Amino acid sequence: MSNNNNEEDKMDIDGEEVIEDEVNEDVGETVPQQEDTTTTTQTTQTTEGGEDSSMLNILKSLKVGADLSKVTIPGGYILPKSTLTFFAENCSVHFDLLLACNGMNDPLQRMLQVYRYFLSTRWVPKEMRKKPLNPVLGETYELATHFKDEKHVATCLSEQISHHPPITSSIVYNVALGIQVSYNSPVKASFMGTYLRISPEGHFVVTLDKFKEVYSITLPPMALRIFRGFAELAGQSIMTCDKSDYSIKTSFFPKPLLFGNYNVIEATMYNGKEKIMKFKGQWDGEVRSSPYKKDKYETFVERSKLVPGTFVPLPAEKVLPTDSTIVWRGVIEAAQTQAGAKAITKEKTKVEEEQRRLAQERRDKAVDWLPAHFIQSKDGNGWQLKQFK
Repeated sequence: MSNNNNEEDKMDIDGEEVIEDEVNEDVGETVPQQEDTTTTTQTTQTTEGGEDSSMLNILKSLKVGADLSKVTIPGGYILPKSTLTFFAENCSVHFDLLLACNGMNDPLQRMLQVYRYFLSTRWVPKEMRKKPLNPVLGETYELATHFKDEKHVATCLSEQISHHPPITSSIVYNVALGIQVSYNSPVKASFMGTYLRISPEGHFVVTLDKFKEVYSITLPPMALRIFRGFAELAGQSIMTCDKSDYSIKTSFFPKPLLFGNYNVIEATMYNGKEKIMKFKGQWDGEVRSSPYKKDKYETFVERSKLVPGTFVPLPAEKVLPTDSTIVWRGVIEAAQTQAGAKAITKEKTKVEEEQRRLAQERRDKAVDWLPAHFIQSKDGNGWQLKQFK
């Protein structure tokens, strides 16, 4: 494998950047009024050159380590899609890989199958010029996914349970088979000078009730190469199981400046401290595996050959008023009708002002906001769905 000596890419793998100007805030609920130091731009520019100039102005005003969740983005750079939807879609589309685990009695094979599923959930945005919408407090998103060769359905629910820091609690599950995957830790978005860094904290957790197993996976950071025009995963991931000594350590490599491939990974599987398997390839393409002490590689998973599930929208009468499609309806419609940046900004501002009004109302009444669908676990280290469907 060709690994680069580029300093930017080294930082992404090592994860040793010093984040400056970090704001330590309590888990809050209000959408704060933007301070004068945040970026505001004219949203009436319509030429491509004007838009590029506006984006450069935004970037120039930021310090290294700036929290991107606090940056005001004009309508022309808004992707009319809530970040709340990303976990739901990417973790549901190949959930049938997890459903197969219940038929595997060998813990080694289950570990490998969970790893296949994990690789299938990795993604990077294709749209680099626009920023998705930050979910408002209490915003939800539900999704049902059907699979061609399975009678079972994957059900997903995501809820924004904190605004400062931004935390989404998400779960994809199948009650009948006792299988679920969840994530409910903060994700930090920072400006790093030449790229934007998205850093998921905490663990991606897969639970197999039949075997009373819990798999915990750390997630690699994502680097949005704003000047190179692409995004990539770059860093480390470790997967463990609480009922076995198996673990898998994965390195997601950044693309070298010259030559090389996108989305390259290398991984090692351990049984305790013993290295038993190795993997290499591209997570969005083919990953091959071999016994660790041999070089007999064969296909482990090939993304293009996985059959994606079908997303089935909820009936209109079952869609919650807090659903992303309802909360951001005005923004979505303005974008779909090509009403222009000014109209998109106007609709986005309506949502933000309503959130400020609701937050002020809670303060006036001395009422604490609580999530509607998730409750904190007894150990205080996570969130659990209150009621499964």
